Amino acid sequence: MIAEQNTKYVWIVPLVFIALLHPVDAKPAPDVPADAQRVLAAFVHPLDQDRISHPEGGTRLVEIYTASWCPVCAEAERALDRLFNESIDAQDSMTLLAYHPWPDRSDPLGFAEGDARMTERFGAVAFPTIWVDGMWKDSAATRPMDVSEGLEEVFYQSLQNMLGWANDVPRDLTALTEVGPSSEQGLAITVTSSSSLAGPLVVTPVLWEDPVQHNERVHRLVARGTLEPHTILKVEADAPIRLTWNLGTEPAEGRLGVTIIVEEAPRRETATVPAVSVVSVLGALVSAAVLTAALRRA
Repeated sequence: MIAEQNTKYVWIVPLVFIALLHPVDAKPAPDVPADAQRVLAAFVHPLDQDRISHPEGGTRLVEIYTASWCPVCAEAERALDRLFNESIDAQDSMTLLAYHPWPDRSDPLGFAEGDARMTERFGAVAFPTIWVDGMWKDSAATRPMDVSEGLEEVFYQSLQNMLGWANDVPRDLTALTEVGPSSEQGLAITVTSSSSLAGPLVVTPVLWEDPVQHNERVHRLVARGTLEPHTILKVEADAPIRLTWNLGTEPAEGRLGVTIIVEEAPRRETATVPAVSVVSVLGALVSAAVLTAALRRA
């Protein structure tokens, strides 16, 4: 009987060993997008204009993964609409791109490349999820799932904070964007940096429509398609880089424009294991041996 009582506690020993090996000061990883990459600048060009010069840094880019059938998304979109209108009135530097899911959880405003940008690059799983410059994230996963009073204001304050953090990041890029006549529909951007930038950088034009009316809701700056990304291996200081695309002739019900995103190339994340010293291992072994001996004497 005593032997049976002793043996039923033996399974505790390996658990103690594992617990002692685990560092006590381990902290959870910060809540950042998977494969996070910083957006260096976004340059907005409405397609009813031919040439636009962009000031240093372009605009702060706000991207939202949303759905036309999602009630909580409506609260986040209203908060974004307020901030976007305020940025226009204040001649501030903010722009917005709204992506909708496709083909899973099908949304008539979605398209495959836009959904891929959100799900593959940022790992979005909840509607809505919002990023500022690809680095700061707010998600419905941290919000109440029912549309309660004041939820729009919660999103609004959170977004204001993220935009403030983005403002503190130095910006070195300037650009000239050009759109050819409707018969040619060519797009070009000439990017210049005041300092050298290590690459690779990815430059992606995203076509948008604004506004879009659907299901009695007005959606702002809805992403409608992307053009082939260009990769820049390195940017030398004060050395202009010119890139070109063919826009095609896609019709749109609302005003059509393009936002050209300059961002860091995706990086593969590597898992890191906390270092464990020899002393820690020996201490764990001794503690496990002492516990085993005590259990046998019980």
